[in-house]
Amino acid sequence: MPLRYCFVTFLLLLLTRPLVAGEVVLSVVDAKSNAPLGARFYLHNSAGKTVHPFVEKTSYAKHGDPYWGGNEVFIAIPTSPATLKLPAGKYKLHVEHGKEYLPHDGELEVSEQSPTKLSVPLKRLFDMAALGWYSGDTHVHTPPQDLTVMQLAEDVNVAFPITAWARTKDEAPQGINRQPVPTKGEAKSIDARHLYWTLNTEYEIGDIAGENTALGALIVLGQRAPLTNKVPPVIQMIHDAQSQGAVVDLEKHGWAWSSMVIALDGIDSFPIANNRMWRKDPPFKNWGERPPASLKLTDDSAGWMQYVFQTYYAILNTGLVLPISGGTANGMMGVPLGYSRVYVHIDGPLTFEKWFAGFKAGRSFVTNGPMLLIEADGLRPGDHKQLAAGQSLPLKLKIKAGGTRPLQQVEVVVNGVVVKQIDATKQAADATGFQVWEVPVTIQGSSWLAVRCMEQPVEEIVQFAHTAPIYFDDPTRLLRPRKDQVDLLKSGLEGPMKRLEGKLSKQAWGEFEAARVRLNGMLTSD
Repeated sequence: MPLRYCFVTFLLLLLTRPLVAGEVVLSVVDAKSNAPLGARFYLHNSAGKTVHPFVEKTSYAKHGDPYWGGNEVFIAIPTSPATLKLPAGKYKLHVEHGKEYLPHDGELEVSEQSPTKLSVPLKRLFDMAALGWYSGDTHVHTPPQDLTVMQLAEDVNVAFPITAWARTKDEAPQGINRQPVPTKGEAKSIDARHLYWTLNTEYEIGDIAGENTALGALIVLGQRAPLTNKVPPVIQMIHDAQSQGAVVDLEKHGWAWSSMVIALDGIDSFPIANNRMWRKDPPFKNWGERPPASLKLTDDSAGWMQYVFQTYYAILNTGLVLPISGGTANGMMGVPLGYSRVYVHIDGPLTFEKWFAGFKAGRSFVTNGPMLLIEADGLRPGDHKQLAAGQSLPLKLKIKAGGTRPLQQVEVVVNGVVVKQIDATKQAADATGFQVWEVPVTIQGSSWLAVRCMEQPVEEIVQFAHTAPIYFDDPTRLLRPRKDQVDLLKSGLEGPMKRLEGKLSKQAWGEFEAARVRLNGMLTSD
């Protein structure tokens, strides 16, 4: 963790610790069962300013990152009740517990005379685990010793804390915060529904040849043993990670090396819900490699979302079968753990092995807001259907979507084209919290099908969900990327190559050359 980050965090906590004048015993409970819940909460005083209470040692306080985003400062508690101390007065209170409960907004009055007791009941909208769906955050910088608090507060079932990090081209991954790299990867259980994996590595290579030319970031998830590779070149590291059963996640698609790694089939998962997607407007608009102007993307959260979508669709149309991931970089950026997350479907009780296998197989959807489930004549995300030569396959697609905020639209995507669009404002949710639709879709030739939905936006922030694809294979009609999709992938390669020429080793530059040959050789069709 950068020294400036530690200093700013310490200074913020020192300056904002209140004069102790009143005490609040806060309980957050399930509205139906009255069972205690962990929670994330925010306090604002009568002037609208964020207040940081002192939390007794029996609980745990965790603030959002003041360096990257002081607009997102929160307290997390693993279980309630929690004892808070703060000046007497009236406050506005906002409480959340993951994606499956309705948030609570209320008022809190603190007295100097006696402890204030407040019980906040949260209404559960969805019980995804009861349906076999368990959430995960695949990009975590919160240290393992704090994950009990954060996972229980956010109801993130599986987490992958970064415990090894390489920041320059001249170093192998090092431990974090003076901690050694774990000697082996293993699952650590918090309770029956929450666990984390102990060994995960981020390669985030910045300065090249004395210039601020960031190569990019990759995340290795679920390692069995530490990696010692120095990158670039990067492909050997990827092969070494994959040989031990780990997943190499792209982290984000806008880095200098992203198109190169994609073209060489070097990634195992694509982060549709990533750490540029914040609960509040991020304090930066750094997209990395810019998309072609022909895409006409707006320079905001909605534009970034579409940039992510279009890049993923271009990759799928090259024929690559690519699962999806969701992560936040919580602990490094001012966004709650699991704000962006991936839900994976498994059978039976949660184990890491079952969850990770489902993640690799693409039995999943990602979200930074709503829930989204699909089934097409028994086929679900991650499934493959073999078609007869020239077969046209009619499907009845069932869609279930819902969230804590009203939905705006649902879209069915086939081979990167929206083939059905549903106005979700015209239908109410059923007793399970979901809105349900059945729509006909016809598949012709090798194809993939996915569904995405969006909530009604608040200011600039877009909250969405996106399923992993269902794949259809016809060997007589292969899937090919459109010319504009190849151009999109090329644009992410040609600009970096101009900047990096002469600055990389022969072997590292050879990876970019090989990727250019691969992209240029792709067949296209309009």
